[in-house]
Amino acid sequence: MKRIIGLLLGSAGCIVLVILASAQRTDAQSPDYLASYFASGSREVTITTRSGQQLASLQVPAGVELSVHLSKGEFTGPNQTGEATFTGDVSIRTRPSSELKVGGLREQMMGAPLRLDVQDALVKVVPNK
Repeated sequence: MKRIIGLLLGSAGCIVLVILASAQRTDAQSPDYLASYFASGSREVTITTRSGQQLASLQVPAGVELSVHLSKGEFTGPNQTGEATFTGDVSIRTRPSSELKVGGLREQMMGAPLRLDVQDALVKVVPNK
């Protein structure tokens, strides 16, 4: 009887470990985006509705990494002045540069402490002068 209970508990423990391991792998995978933009240095991010009403403004200082990801919509890459525009569903993330390690920047930014997701919006990223 003790042997059967031990086997059952051991099996249940293995099942829990497999479930936890697969859940961590799923969380660690980066979602697919239509476009991604990464920037170091001082930036201003403005978020407006498509009709032009301002919803928020974010000042990203030097020493903070910025990534902006488009999951649905359109992206206009950086122009001559460095301005990038996202229209649609956008995810904005910031992380102190000091927290970055050698390796994939995108994966590190997926775990950034600041994440702001907006839907059906216009997001502009402009370098500060």
